[in-house]
Order: sequence, then structure tokens, then C-alpha cells
Amino acid sequence: MSRALEFARRPRKRLVLAGAPLVVVVGVAVATAFFGTIGSGHAAATLGTLSAPTPTATAGAGTVALTWSAISPPSGSDTVSYYVRRDGANAGGNCPTQASPSTATSCTDSGLSAGTYQYTVTAVWRSWSATSDPTAVTLASGALHHFSLTAATTTPTAGAADNLTITAKDSAGNTVTAYGGDQTLTFSGASTIGANQPTVSSKTGTAVAFGTAETITFTSGVASVSGSSNGVMTLYKAETASVTVSDGTHSGALSVTVGAAAAGNITAVGGSGQSATVGTAFASPLAAKVNDNYGNTKTGVSVTFSAPSSGASATFASGGTCTSNPQTYQCVATTNAGGVATSSTFSANASQGTYNVSATASGGSNPSVNYAETNVGLLHVSSLATGATVGVTTWTGSIIVTVTDSSGTAVNGVSVTGAWSPTSAASPSGCTTAALGQCTITPAAGSFPSGQLTETWTISNLSLSGYSYASAANVESAITLSQNCVAATVCETNLTSTSAFTDITAGTSSSTASLTAGNTPPSGSTVLILVARDGSQTGDTVSSVTGSAISNPTLVRSLTSNLSSASGAFTNLWVYRAQGTGTTSSPAVTVNFSASDNRATLVQVLVLSGENTKTPIAQSNNTNKCTASCTTTATATLTSSLTTGSKEIVLVGEAKATSTSMSSASWPTKLFWAQLSGTTGANDGSFFGPS
Repeated sequence: MSRALEFARRPRKRLVLAGAPLVVVVGVAVATAFFGTIGSGHAAATLGTLSAPTPTATAGAGTVALTWSAISPPSGSDTVSYYVRRDGANAGGNCPTQASPSTATSCTDSGLSAGTYQYTVTAVWRSWSATSDPTAVTLASGALHHFSLTAATTTPTAGAADNLTITAKDSAGNTVTAYGGDQTLTFSGASTIGANQPTVSSKTGTAVAFGTAETITFTSGVASVSGSSNGVMTLYKAETASVTVSDGTHSGALSVTVGAAAAGNITAVGGSGQSATVGTAFASPLAAKVNDNYGNTKTGVSVTFSAPSSGASATFASGGTCTSNPQTYQCVATTNAGGVATSSTFSANASQGTYNVSATASGGSNPSVNYAETNVGLLHVSSLATGATVGVTTWTGSIIVTVTDSSGTAVNGVSVTGAWSPTSAASPSGCTTAALGQCTITPAAGSFPSGQLTETWTISNLSLSGYSYASAANVESAITLSQNCVAATVCETNLTSTSAFTDITAGTSSSTASLTAGNTPPSGSTVLILVARDGSQTGDTVSSVTGSAISNPTLVRSLTSNLSSASGAFTNLWVYRAQGTGTTSSPAVTVNFSASDNRATLVQVLVLSGENTKTPIAQSNNTNKCTASCTTTATATLTSSLTTGSKEIVLVGEAKATSTSMSSASWPTKLFWAQLSGTTGANDGSFFGPS
């Protein structure tokens, strides 16, 4: 015999072949062999079988894993090989084909999509073959093609947790349920802001930064958050980001728009550290930038700028960038696209000092920031007063300076500087204010020469941190000391014909007082010019006061309402103030009038050697007219009480004429001035001369 069967000869058993083929049927699956020779004889034979494999199929992600048990060959020699068919055709993957069977007992078919497939496994031994029954397997999906990435919200707030769901998908969009267990993934696409990096929590709950691989667990193709683990995303930068997840081959993306968190920080970006004079506007408005705690810009946030409600403070202009002004010292503004809120123009109030303006953002922690601003006060000299002079030959004296601010409040600690004239070397010439805003300047003993009857001190500057010197607001800027005039006592100067001119020519409209070189007013000295006219002219006025002996004449007081109705008495009185020029060449003072006199005009030129004021603080009553037997006393009542060293009173007395001839001897007139030492009103004054 030959071909597929071998025979062992046995002497006692014979198999008779009657000229027809022998068919051997084994099991359900059939392996066949044919004898190729027809004949007869006697022999003994042992017949083997080739069993069909029994495959097991396991569905995967676009794959089917097949296994089968090894089949024993019909005889002990050679090996059995196998091939796999899917739906009647060769399977893919690493499965053996009919053309190239293999002795392997397992393989994986791949590249499959979702669907149901029939598999058979055929065993091959020499020319024998045995094929299994078809085994059906259903795939829920094809192979992993990409990830689907979803989030609890696609508009999260910076710093807030956002739960991700990651689903494995095939090319048709089916969930790859076979994709499971721990997978290594990397997230990317969101930005870092400051030290805050975007993160996704791993399977263990560790926050892993974008760009770093981490482990995420899938179940049936889906990775879901569990507590704070397995996909909790936290983003910090306000932006629209394309968040991507990838295993290195497959990926998925999700567009997320992150909004800024609540206001957490506010910064002064303009207007801090300015100074403005009281009552004036600061150069720049206040500006504040608002961010959340991660550094994201906050737009549309209300910011309230608020200065102190009392003391040194500021006021904000209404409207403009202010959406409202709850108080004059407040401004509510809104942050722009850059997160900046800007106040309206703000101005220093009337109080000097440094203070804070706060800017507070609404929402979140209501963060606040302060701006240090300074209101610069205005200083001026509110009064100058003289003290006593000391010395008969060479001499000295003192002056008292009082400094106040624009609101009239005395200011301590002010450095006062000035200069003496004509003795410019006299020292000290300045002082520093203390209590009541006052200080005293007293040059050293003998600072002034004996031949110098007056010395004038002139202010040059007031300085104190936080203040400016407003020289134009000075009540007085200079004061003159007179030798031998004791403070707080009356200093008297008798007027002689050398300093007074009597014009007894009726009908004149101009009168000149000619002085001598010996009694000309010293340069810079204070001069009073007393002008009196008799008669009853209506509307008589002084049109000008001129002369080489004086400069800058200024009207102090005018009384033109018939001071006396007695015949020959003066009816009109003018007092002018001027400065001496010191000229010795024909010194004179000329007064011009708008009308001619009826009888006579008196011009008296008086050099003050003590304290003086710019305007009178009191005058005798116009109605106290001398009509017959004139009294020897006239009273001027002060309008208010006076403090020590604050002012002086100038008293001018005038006697009526004793005859119609109107000689200068008829009018013995004296001038008195005194610095008050008390704190109450005073009534002083006397007329000297015949009644």
C-alpha cells in the first residue's frame, strides 16, 4: 500500500478489499483517505483519526483573539498545522492562512470594525484536514481611533475644579468598550499664569501638570472622575484653550473658555504720592488695576475711591469716569478691558496734611489699596508786632511774627527768614514759630547804630514741610522799629511847623508841605499824611498825593461829612499812608484837590517810629461835632477786642481855630500811637490845645 495509510502485516487478520475504495469515517469532523489501487489480498491494518480543532474567540477593540487546542496527528510522526478563516476568507492580523498554515495554536485577527464575525480553524496533517464548526463573535467597536473629551462645564472659572470624562472611540464613533484598565495619558493646550499651572488629577488624586504623563483608569472604554481623582481638571489662566488628551498615538480635544475668578487683588497704578496746594486739583487722577488671585484681569468691577471724611482730604469731581459719588470725597468707577478703574479729577480740600485715599474693589475678598496724598498748606504772615527797643546810643529791639495757614490756624514749626534794613548785617534776622504760631526776632545788643533812628525788618520766606509760602496773602510783610519807643507804652511825637504846612490862602486846590533835609522821611519808613480842610464844600475829594519825599501813597481813611459846624473849623479829613524815599534834595509832599478851599488847608507829614497798621481799626465818631464850647476829649471805640501785641492805634487830635486869621500856631496838633498790651477793647485819645 502507499499514500496516506500505512499497513502492518498481521498473519492472522486480513482485510479484504473487493476492488472498491475504503472509506473511514471518524467523529463529526471527517478526515478522509483514498486508496489509489484496486485489487485483492489479505492484510492487517491500524487506522488513525485527525480531529477538528475547537476554537475560542475573544472580542477586543477591533480585534478577535482566537485560541484552540493542539490536535494530535493520526500517527506519531509529523506535526499538525492550522489555518484560520473569517467569514470564509483568510483572517487578518497574525492568523495563519490556508496557503501558509502554522503550528501556532492562537492568533489575533485585527483591523476589524464593529460587527459579528464567523471563525473556523482547520487542522492539516499531510493530505488530511479537519475543520472546526464556525465560532461566532460580536465586536462592539473597532480599534481605538481617538478620544472623546467632555467636561462638566466648558466655561469654568479660574481655579475651579472641572470634571473631565474621557471616552475611547473607534473611527465610527463607537465606544471602545474593550479599552480599559490603567492608561498613560498626557494633557496639554492650556496656559500657565504666574506660578499657577493647569492640572488634571491622576487615578491616585495627584494633580499632574499639563505636559506630564499620568495614569488614568478606564472602565469599558470610559474614564470618569471618582471623587477628586481620575480626571479633575483645574485651569487658572482666563483664556479660550483647546485642551488635548493623548496617549502618544491617539488624541482628543475640547475647547474651554476660562473666566477670571472673583476680585482678589488690587494695585495702585497711577496717582499715588502726589501733592497739591490746598484748594487746588491734583495733577493726575487715581488709577487702580484689579486682578483675581491668579493674576487674571477683572473687567467691569466697581472700585470705590474714598478719601477721609474729615481733616486733610480731597474731593472728587462728579460725573466723568465716576459712575456715582456717594460723598464728595468718594468716587465709584468701573474697571475697563484692561482691568483698570480711573477716578475723576480730585482736589485737595482746605486742610493741610498727608493722608490716604483708599480704592476698594467689589466682590471676592473686596481687596483694597491706599494712595498717599499730600495737601500742601499755604502760609502767610498774619501779623507783625514790635517789642521794646533797648539802648540809648547803639540799640536793638524785637519783633513778633505770627504765621497762620489759609484757614487762619496758627502754624508751629515754621522757619521764618527775613532781612533788616538799612543795617543788613543785624542778626538774627529769622526765627521758628512755636506756640500760637509766633516767634520773636531780637538782634544782638547794639546791632543798630545810634544815628539810625528806625530799622525795618522785611519777610523773605516762610518754610515748613507740607506747606508753601503765599506771600500775597501776608497781612503785613514789613515792620519798623523806632529807637527809644518802648513796647506797650504811648510814644508821642510833637508836630512842628517844619513837618506841617498850612495853606491859608483861600480858594486854592493844591497844597504842598515842604520839608527839610533834617526831617525828611527815611528811606523805607512809614509815613502818615494828615490832610484837613475848612469850609463846607460838597463832594470835595483829594485827586492826588505826590512828592519827592514819599512813594506809594495809599488812602487810609476819608471823613468828609462836616466834622465840625463851628466857624473856621475843619470839615474834611483825609489820612494817607506812604513810604519815605530818604531824599534830602527839596523833600516835599503835595496834595491836589478836586475843589478849592474856603479858608485854609492843613497838610501834616508824620514819620512813624513804632508799630503801624495798613488800615485803621477805629475812627472817632463823625457826629461828635464841636459846635460851641468844644470838649478836650474825643473817643474812638474799637470794633473788637485786641490781643497782646496784635495791633496799634493811631490817634490824631485837632483843635479849632482861635481866630479867623488861621495861623499854624492856632492848631497845636499831636499824634499818638501805641501797641496794645491788653486783651480787651481800649478807648484812648486826647485833644490838646485850646478848648
